[in-house]
Order: sequence, then structure tokens, then C-alpha cells
Amino acid sequence: MKRIFTVGVPRSGTTLCQTLLMASGQLVSFTESHYLSSLPPSNSPFRWVAFLVCFWRLRRWARRNGFSVAPKPVFRREAAIAMYLNLLDAEARARGSDGWVDKTPAHLRVVQALRAHSRQLRFIFCYRDGAGCVDSLAKVLPEWRGEPDESDRAYAIARWLHDSALCHLRFDADDSFNLVYEQLLGDEESVVSSLYAFLGLAQVPAGDRPALSTLAAQVTDESELWKGNNLRRSGVEPGGELPTQNLEALTRLVDELR
Repeated sequence: MKRIFTVGVPRSGTTLCQTLLMASGQLVSFTESHYLSSLPPSNSPFRWVAFLVCFWRLRRWARRNGFSVAPKPVFRREAAIAMYLNLLDAEARARGSDGWVDKTPAHLRVVQALRAHSRQLRFIFCYRDGAGCVDSLAKVLPEWRGEPDESDRAYAIARWLHDSALCHLRFDADDSFNLVYEQLLGDEESVVSSLYAFLGLAQVPAGDRPALSTLAAQVTDESELWKGNNLRRSGVEPGGELPTQNLEALTRLVDELR
């Protein structure tokens, strides 16, 4: 069973990566669950309530994604990780597939916990240039929050810096693939070929792959309509006016962490 996590900064190409993997015809995938990144610490005084809330949300998520198997309530992080992996394994088998792709960018926070549970997992770390990623993230934040906020762009910069650095720190050559958004747009076939080879997937010519927009619609929740421009293929969005003169310095800092 191929178990693949696609993680990274929001708006860094995680959905594009997810659909390219689905286009192989060898993997199943789903909408973002946010389950693992929402789990409370096992020693939290209110963990029973928090774990139940996470379970109810996961059950609704599984129903929306048409799962034929149901999650089980658990009350420890280690047990929750095992249950989640087994849930995706069982659903992939039920759909006649030998593998799955979990695409929840925030699951970047639990990569080490996942590794501690199993060394058979594979991680795709998505990275995007700071100016393009910050600009794209700042544009969709009002839709996430429901209204614009003057701190949106500052948050986007901080989120890009933190998550990009975490991607580099969590990268492990034994189980990780570093997917750079700009390289994917510039030479898709070469990057996809390397990605498929890393995961042990059979190569599929671009002309034989289904339309990515069709696949993206299958893994986009009805509350995530802002993802409609995720598959823009004409190039990177312009950086726009960033409220800091230190973005280049931050970019160099992240590059040094690689």
C-alpha cells in the first residue's frame, strides 16, 4: 500500500501535486481532512472532549468523501494516527487501489509523529517562491476568514516563512520528495517523471492523463470554491506590493535551511 502525504505552505502547489498523482490512475485521494493537525496533546486535561470533536469532524469528512468504511473514536494521539492510516488504507482497498494521497498542507506539523509511527510513508514537500506564494495566500485569506483583515498580508508572510522552513527541516532523503512550484510550471514532464519514479508509480504520458481540472473537482470541498484558480498553468502570479523590505532576506534565510 502506497501511503503519500502532500504537505507544504498553502498556495504552494499542493492541490496541483495531488491531481498530478491522481492522474497516474494508481492512487485515490480525498478532500482535506485537517484531522491529524487538529488532534490535542495526549496529556491535555480536556482531551476526551477534544478527541470526540475531532472524531465527529472526521466522520462527517468521511461521509462527504463517500467512504465505505467508518472511523473509530480514539483518545490518544498515537492511536489516532494509527486509526487514520488504517482508515485510508481500508478505503483505498475498497476502491480497488493500491495507494492513497492525503493532501492537507497543515499535516506538515505532524510529519515527525507520522514517521515515528511508520517508516513506510512518503512525503511530498511543496515549496513556492516567497513573493508568489505570499501574494496568492493573501488574496484568498479574506475568503477563509469571511472578511478582509489588514493583517492578512503580514500573516501570509509569516505563514510562508514558518511553513517553508519547516518543510526544509522535516525533509528526509529516505522518504521525501521536494516539489518546487516554479520548476513544475517550467518543466512539468521532467518533474512529474521524477516524482512518479520516486513513488514507484508507472509512468503515464501527459496525453494519457485525465484533465486535472476534473480531478481537482473531485477533491475540492464545496466550502473551498476559492481553489478554482489553483490549476493556473500560465506561470507564477506577480508578487504585488509586499509590506516589508525584508522578504528577500527571509527568502535567503529559508534557502539556507535547505
